[in-house]
Amino acid sequence: MSTMRRCGSCGAPSEHTEKCVACGVDPNVGRIVGGKFRVDRRLGAGGMSSVYAGVHLELGEPVAIKFLRRELALDPTLRKRFRREAVALARLRHPGIVSILDFGDIDDELYAVMELVAGRTLDEVAGGRPIPLARAGVIFDQLLAALEICHAGGVVHRDLKPGNVMVVTHEGADAVKLIDFGIAHASLGGDEKLTSTGLVHGTPEYMSPEQCRGEDVFAATDIYAVGVMLYQLLTGSRPYDADNAAALMAQHLFVDPRPMRSIEPSVPVGIEALVRRAMAKAASERPTARELRHELASVLEGTDLHSLAAASTSERQRTLALGRDERALTQRPPGFSLFDVELPLPDSTRALLWMPRGPRGSDVQSALAIAGIRLVEWSDEDPTAALTDDARLAVILSARHDGLERLRRLRASLPRLPAVVIDVSGPEETTAAIRAGASDFSLEGSADAELGRKLSRLWRRHARRNS
Repeated sequence: MSTMRRCGSCGAPSEHTEKCVACGVDPNVGRIVGGKFRVDRRLGAGGMSSVYAGVHLELGEPVAIKFLRRELALDPTLRKRFRREAVALARLRHPGIVSILDFGDIDDELYAVMELVAGRTLDEVAGGRPIPLARAGVIFDQLLAALEICHAGGVVHRDLKPGNVMVVTHEGADAVKLIDFGIAHASLGGDEKLTSTGLVHGTPEYMSPEQCRGEDVFAATDIYAVGVMLYQLLTGSRPYDADNAAALMAQHLFVDPRPMRSIEPSVPVGIEALVRRAMAKAASERPTARELRHELASVLEGTDLHSLAAASTSERQRTLALGRDERALTQRPPGFSLFDVELPLPDSTRALLWMPRGPRGSDVQSALAIAGIRLVEWSDEDPTAALTDDARLAVILSARHDGLERLRRLRASLPRLPAVVIDVSGPEETTAAIRAGASDFSLEGSADAELGRKLSRLWRRHARRNS
């Protein structure tokens, strides 16, 4: 049975309005929710909810209290969705994700109590201007780390934008907190989908193509929004602009954004490349949060392929500009070989990981991403028919997962293709790997970071043999 809702200030019966007709005060102010949280003041409101600052009565700790709009809270499906999402978010424990402290209902209204974050939104930090690359790197590294946890827990934010990222700055250091999962989508299993397809949710400036079509959302939906935010915060302009939501969504669906470097020439080529990948129209072509995080770190460290290629070009130009006597000073010492130089690899180099999907594959993928090497996972049928004896391709197989048998089949049709066997357990398996045709191998427990160097050497050796 429904309970009569009363104003928190004067106690008079009150409908869900911003002001009590009896005393003129917001009727939520002064209410006690969950038996221990007092509502103090209104912070803001959106299409689905209102947010208030409050306090824990026993601990004196400040909190944020969100009320779902009453007409929405009366919908049984939305009530179920709200509860399931609150449970999903409460399970996420990460310093970059706002904590859910409590949730429930009062007078037929659903509420959630969260930590109150004191800071500025990313919008406010930027102030409509580009932010320095180094600072952007710190902020987005933390944001992507938080998204890794969300996506691993089956939670997609689906309304990512600078206004939903809080930045707390203390003694010059930025700490990021992801907030406002108000329309977050939880994929917790079960047959019933709590978010209906055909409904468009999100903020048009940051919506992915699949959101614009009213389709289901996935982790890649959040990655698209991260790409839009990176574009905006490093150039000072959003990639798409229009007078209405329909025109914006059409651009997300069909129009490629203007090159970032045409707006802000200081943006590194590697940054523009990873933003393009994050904003790919097809969700399947976007990187994961973990992959994007590693790619961003590589660009900031100058170890991505674009940075290395630019450095090599710059060095060649510098050498050509030297006079004859100056060039003599840079001549190679005796015994020097051109093959000793770690030249940048072409952009098309890639590795194929042929093993069942799982944590081991993710570890390898992360290690190679740091080395600037693109990895494709292949867990199903034999990929041999789709491969060529290409100097820009290598195959990685795990000794734990029938790697040696797979390698023998591979060698029957592609005898020269670079192939590395990982997780080799000892001398006997080492001999077996060599006999099966391994180009190189790494022992079980060895650092995956070495894989990038092994592949680079194999690619260069293979390229020299074919030249």
